[in-house]
Amino acid sequence: MWRYIANFILRFKFPLLFSVLVLTALMAFMGRNVEIDYQFVPIIPKEDPRYIENADFKKRFGEDANIMIVALESTSFFNQAVFTSWYEMGNRIKDVDGVETVISPAHTSILVKDTLNKRFEIKPILTEIPHSQSEVDSLQKLIFDLPFYEGLLYTESKELFLMGITIEQKLLNNKGRDALIQKILAETRKFETEHQLTLRYSGLPYMRNFTTTVVQSEMKIFLIFSVLIAVLIIWLLFRSFKIVLISLFLMGSGIVWVLGWIGLFGMKINILTALIPPLIVVISVPNCVYMVNRYFWELGEHGDKDRALRSTTRRIGQVIFYANLTTAIGFSVFAFIKSQMLQEFGLVAGLSIAVLFIMTMIIIPTFLSMITLSKKRYTENKGNELARKFLDRLSNWVYTHRKTIRWSGFVIFLTSIGLVLQLEEKSYILDVLSEDSQEYKDYKFFEKELGGILPLEIVVDAKKKNAITKPMTLKKMERVGAIFKEDSIFSKPLSVVDGFKLVTQAFYNNNPKYYRLPSNLDKNFVLSYLAKTKGGEGRNLIESVTDSTRQYARISVQMLDVGSHKMQSVLDTLQNKVEKILSPEKYNVSYTGTSVVALAGFDYLIKGLINSVLIAFLLISLVIAFLFRSTKMLMIALIPNIIPLLFTAAMMALLGISLNPSTVLIFSIAFGISVDFTIHFLAKYRLELSYFDGDVVQAVSASIKETGLSMLYTAFILFFGFVIFTASEFKGTFYLGLLTSMTIVIAIFANLVLLPTILIYFRKK
Repeated sequence: MWRYIANFILRFKFPLLFSVLVLTALMAFMGRNVEIDYQFVPIIPKEDPRYIENADFKKRFGEDANIMIVALESTSFFNQAVFTSWYEMGNRIKDVDGVETVISPAHTSILVKDTLNKRFEIKPILTEIPHSQSEVDSLQKLIFDLPFYEGLLYTESKELFLMGITIEQKLLNNKGRDALIQKILAETRKFETEHQLTLRYSGLPYMRNFTTTVVQSEMKIFLIFSVLIAVLIIWLLFRSFKIVLISLFLMGSGIVWVLGWIGLFGMKINILTALIPPLIVVISVPNCVYMVNRYFWELGEHGDKDRALRSTTRRIGQVIFYANLTTAIGFSVFAFIKSQMLQEFGLVAGLSIAVLFIMTMIIIPTFLSMITLSKKRYTENKGNELARKFLDRLSNWVYTHRKTIRWSGFVIFLTSIGLVLQLEEKSYILDVLSEDSQEYKDYKFFEKELGGILPLEIVVDAKKKNAITKPMTLKKMERVGAIFKEDSIFSKPLSVVDGFKLVTQAFYNNNPKYYRLPSNLDKNFVLSYLAKTKGGEGRNLIESVTDSTRQYARISVQMLDVGSHKMQSVLDTLQNKVEKILSPEKYNVSYTGTSVVALAGFDYLIKGLINSVLIAFLLISLVIAFLFRSTKMLMIALIPNIIPLLFTAAMMALLGISLNPSTVLIFSIAFGISVDFTIHFLAKYRLELSYFDGDVVQAVSASIKETGLSMLYTAFILFFGFVIFTASEFKGTFYLGLLTSMTIVIAIFANLVLLPTILIYFRKK
């Protein structure tokens, strides 16, 4: 079959090349306006009860993740110059289009009792720049006399002060958000420069801005570096600008098709799909190396260009097909996980690799047929002399130390199994960030000072209208609030209880000792004042934490990033405590929020990814079984591919790297790439075995010396192609680069050292 395919390609090479150019131009048109994805894409499927609960919460109470937090830790906050500058900064931020509200110690309001009209007036705590230090001192006392704001605008130590900036909902999920965040940061940087103070930043709008900004910059940087590395290596291998240009054309076409698929399916570039263009570059280079290396070898043997092209297209085309097929399987299995982000990644990567194979089969033979190379050029490029000497030694070592190599492989296998059993399965929302990034350090700072910043929402359904505001329910919710105050995992809660306490304090002229729920004696007076208050903070505090029917109420709290492995335990413990206060017979209580959905998604994703790795393993095994039509050869082929994966997993256990969505992803990709080495080696071994009339030792030796050269070059390219990802700001991308490149190194030695000894051993048997 491959003889006919090779003949067809070479016979119709120019029409086929023209078709490739036309289709690539069409895909360039489809991908011309591809954008970065600014949305938060939930990992769990939409039919999951936790997703449904969170969607219901947002319909009832609005978005829980639209606040950017700016913090200042300083004992000089209430210095007139600093406080004034903070106030002016907040005012400028408030005027930025897209900012709904700004709240801070200088930008909040106070309820003032209007005895004449029997209502509360809402007055800003500050309406103009303070003119003296004594005025600022008075404001300081006033703010600290409002316990409601402790934990919200300042901490108990009274040395950390917060500014909450609410972003308009419509800007949260489009590119206008990043421009808005940059305008806010421009104002805060002025404050930092003026007073030589350091501000800390957090909140999901800020974190999402960081993510999209880094995705854009890293995609360009990794793409440029992957191309430069590929070009450099191809030049060093073949010393031919013509070959470099052919390879560049293939790489460029592959990248265009990636963007074209994204545009064609109406997708956007996210943290995963941004990795596909540089990955396509990395994968395309081995295709070039194997074909060009074989072509040069053929020319060196007989010098017949047409014969060399046909032989190369037929023999290497078949091997590249199966190699690319296994790689595509390693990526494509993610398309079957019920996660939008992974489905897009798997679909685009799988299709791009499939098209890359077709373009390789058309572009490289066609352009090779069009160029002329001197005999000196291809005879000199039959292989690097140093690499050939290394492979000769390797061949001798395999023959003379077979038993030592096999036992070493067995020991590595057993040791790795023991370490893999210690591998932990846990994910953190912080896993996306590099520990060296300022964003990570700020995040840990907020965790330490505020008890976490991940939103957790507890929704209380009293089952009857107006039941939430009844004194008995309010007292029970106050007891629920005490649960959070006793646990360091959580920050101070905010609920309708705090709103009523603030109103009661206002009724008693803001005396801090009356910061409590209204008693039976003063309840009616307090509520009558509140009812006559027109809009503003007093009523909004209650309306923002209850629904219009007063049947539902929310308790908003921030929590630590406890990890997916602990999240359910934390929720179960919390639920048991809450049910003792709010009995299930009278109240329905649900737990939701961004933290619950995200960590639940991680747990769901790990299970899905593990299943995908197993499916990929099964499918690739079937490909190998079909290729070699032998159960024994299947088992032989799997051994040098299982060991690198186990070794990588063992290294993860030693380095304290847990199984999470980022690291599980690596095994399927690495396995698909690692198997390529095995297929190339065994395909060559089968040919040599026939040539040497069944002499296994000679067949193995010849396979190491010829195919081993291309395998070494390919491993070199893949290693550096993945190593560049270790420069990423994202921890997941960093681990993708580190662990995949580590797997490639082990895989090349497993296939060039261990696999030959196994072949010799089983052939004798």
